[in-house]
Formats: sequence, structure tokens, C-alpha cells
Amino acid sequence: SEDGTGASPEFPQGDHFTQIFLDLERTFPDTVFFVRNGPFFDDLYEVLWAYATVRPTIGYVQGMSYTAALFLLYMTPYKAFRCLVNQLDRAHFPIFLMLDVPIISRYCRAFIVMHCRESPKVAARLRNLGVEYRQFLLQWWMTCFAHILPTPLASRAWDVLVVRGLEGLFQVTLGVMNALSKQLMILTWEDIMQQMTHLDEHLALIDMDKVLSYGLKAEVNAADVAIIVDTPLPDIPEGQEDVWLVGKEVPAALGLRVQLRSDLESQGHGTVTQVDSNGQGTVVVTWDNG
Repeated sequence: SEDGTGASPEFPQGDHFTQIFLDLERTFPDTVFFVRNGPFFDDLYEVLWAYATVRPTIGYVQGMSYTAALFLLYMTPYKAFRCLVNQLDRAHFPIFLMLDVPIISRYCRAFIVMHCRESPKVAARLRNLGVEYRQFLLQWWMTCFAHILPTPLASRAWDVLVVRGLEGLFQVTLGVMNALSKQLMILTWEDIMQQMTHLDEHLALIDMDKVLSYGLKAEVNAADVAIIVDTPLPDIPEGQEDVWLVGKEVPAALGLRVQLRSDLESQGHGTVTQVDSNGQGTVVVTWDNG
């Protein structure tokens, strides 16, 4: 506060502001910076309050405090506010903060395609086990790992996001998936979901130097990501399994779940990872059986 007493400004009424107040002391609890009467407690409150005020259609979303707090560790409150507004207006953030589930699912489908291309055996095993990527990607991407990884590691993930945008987020995530790949090939579904949704409990597996070394070399085709995000998949008829016959029922599309025609040797189900522009030519499928 401006009077130097450490007292927070008068607290406005409303659900967003109530949630901000509840989250303040939950943010980076292992540090002294954001606890009540800590050096950045009031600054964090004011940055979040200002964001919720200038972006009323989004307001405050739980977890946003970690992103704002990360910025406050490196810059003044005013600059942190500007960065928060600018960053949350770009890439995937507006869709994720508004919890637009159909579009979020397309972002997740785009990542699955890139993961299939980069690590087909790991991706196939996750699909075979029925692992739902959205359950952990939503958590990871809502703050770009800020509330999951220790501050020094999360800061490096944010460096890549700021410089490379959505492509960089995909690359960091591919690096994290690679760091976990040995575990993902042997764990059960239950243990995989526990690991992916509680990544902060498995930090010994995350070497950020290796994550970035691998991730920044991974090829993420921004044009393909844009196509997947902008193109809804055909509706699945009621009672039909979530797969289509390649090139018969519908044109193939990136991320489409498919199987071969019954008159061909079946390889089970797979995910389309490459396709000609009209969906009628050469199609590359990553099969669930690896």
C-alpha cells in the first residue's frame, strides 16, 4: 500500500475479488514474498484486481495468481500488470481462461498430433491406456507451468512462451513428456494420471536443461496446429465409437481417430498425424498398438 503500513486496500465485493483474496496466501507458499504482510502481498492483490477490472469477461481465474506473482518477481507492479494483460490476451490463454471446452479439446488434439509425431510409441501407449491428455494439459497450460514447477524452472518455461508463443509452449510440453517417457511406458493408468496431475510431486524427473534441449529441437508445425484448432472434427453419430473409416465416411483430418476399412488388414485404431490438404490423398496414421 502507498502509506507503507502493509494493509491491503479496501476489498471490493464480488466473486472474482473474493477468489483473489482467498488465493493470495496460497501463491508460492514456500516463499515469504506473497504471504500476508509479505513484501509483494499488496502488489499481487493490486495486479490481480486491476486485471479482473480491465478484463471483466474473464475476471479472475484460479491459478492466475501464480502467473502474476512470477512476473512480480522480475518487474515492477505496473510492468507486471501490463505483461499479465498482454500475455493472457495471446496464444491459448483466452480460450483456456474462459474454459471453452470444445476449443480446449482442439488445442489438446493438436498437441496429441505433435506428440504422436515426436514420440509415437509413448503417445500410442497413452492412448491404449485411455489417458485423457486434457486432464493434465488444462492444468499445465492454464499458467504455463507456473503453479506446478519451482519458480526458477517455471520462469524458463515462460521465457520460451514469451519468445516463441504457442509453438514454444508445445515444445516445452514435449520436453516434459520426454522427461517422463520412461515412466509413461511402464506405469499403470492410475499411476500415470497421478504423476501427470501432480507433477509438482515428481520434480526429480524434471531436468529443465534436458527438457529445453529436447523440446526446442522438436518440430512443431504451427500451420498444422492452427488448422486443428480452427477445424472442428465431424460429429460422432450417437452410439458410434469415436473412430472413422479412413477416406470412406469422412475426409481424413489431423487428429481424427480412425481405423482401416474392414476389407483391409486392420491395425486397430489410430490417430491421423499427417494428411493432404483435401483429406483424400496420402494419410499418415499413428496406430495405438505402436
